[in-house]
Amino acid sequence: MNQGLGDGGMIPEELTGALLAASHLKWSAHKRLAIAITNAPCHGKDYSNAPHDDFCNSDSGLTCTGVPEKPLERLRDQGVKVCLFHTGQKTVTTMCEKLQETLPDLVCEKLVPTEIAARVTSLLEENLKLQPFTYLLKPLLSSKQISEESPLSHDINIEAGGMAQKHHIGSSHFLFLGFENPVVSLRRPPDPTLDVFFQSASDKVPIDGVFGEKSYILTIEPKEESVLKKDYAKHELGRSFDEQNARNYRAACDLARSFGVPIDEFPGVYRLCWRQRWSEIAPALISAVEKKQQLEPLKYSLELYDPYNEKAEEITSDLMPTLEIDVEKEHIIRRRNISAQSLLFIHHMMDNAHPTDPTVCRVTVRRGADPNLDLFYQRSGTVEVDGTTSRRSCVIYMEPEKVCTVDVTTQ
Repeated sequence: MNQGLGDGGMIPEELTGALLAASHLKWSAHKRLAIAITNAPCHGKDYSNAPHDDFCNSDSGLTCTGVPEKPLERLRDQGVKVCLFHTGQKTVTTMCEKLQETLPDLVCEKLVPTEIAARVTSLLEENLKLQPFTYLLKPLLSSKQISEESPLSHDINIEAGGMAQKHHIGSSHFLFLGFENPVVSLRRPPDPTLDVFFQSASDKVPIDGVFGEKSYILTIEPKEESVLKKDYAKHELGRSFDEQNARNYRAACDLARSFGVPIDEFPGVYRLCWRQRWSEIAPALISAVEKKQQLEPLKYSLELYDPYNEKAEEITSDLMPTLEIDVEKEHIIRRRNISAQSLLFIHHMMDNAHPTDPTVCRVTVRRGADPNLDLFYQRSGTVEVDGTTSRRSCVIYMEPEKVCTVDVTTQ
């Protein structure tokens, strides 16, 4: 069946049903936010003069979901802030005005489609924040508590009497505090995802020396917003670097740049470009042959990709044809074709093969066959790239052959 989706038209849509479903969710967070996006009013002739579908009640225009005020009131009673974004049709603004008569706190905003993502993002940033991990340290008073869920692989640091000890929480979940007035703190196990957003340990909490029924709360707080953003950006840089995905890496670079990550904290990713323009090569060849001069080598620049350089992406097809690149370390070679827009994850290409020595790579650039260039130039050039000093550019030369006296015009 070849059925187009269309644009939904201007007839009412089941907005009330969506609100009704949202009102029956188990809302539990401290901040609660529901966002509805529509370009049409809800069902009901009291909310707009838009023509209704045949399945609606002929008198009221409603469906089985009823009036939208009911789920909106239910959401309000649960502490949920409702935001209704629309594209400004007259029938939708009429509906919003009607709903705000009963629910003045309802947020209704007109947005063009291209603004919706940015507005939703800003709304989430304003209203939603990470909550800390919360742990309960309580005395074991009954055998029934043994079956309760407990965090595994966490460490408890105990300070008492000028001494410090570390206890690992294993499968028994027990912690024996045989100290007078100890001070405890909790350290969670490392996790690549959680490490981006949360501190690694809780604050220190003093424990009463008398064993009783008192429980204690230990919390591991989220990182400060500025630190969180930078760590998240560096996490995305590392992930796209491991994937060797140029598109995702460029997007991660934009994110990292917007969050102020310094360039020396970016992974070592390279670009290859010509130092000469393709259109300049032929005149230089003709001039050198006619004057019997030594040709200059073809120069390729292996440059660290710098997203802070506004000209980093200014590469034209006139600059460089498609090439091959070999990355060699300890006689293991990885080969790939590259083009003018390629990013080269050179060290990562070899690290998986020899993780014990990820520093020095031998990079060979090999150009494709060209009947004119082959008369005068070698087809490859090589340079060593040292990972410990990778924050610099390298120049790769394709040297000319011996002085050639071939008549270029007859060739």
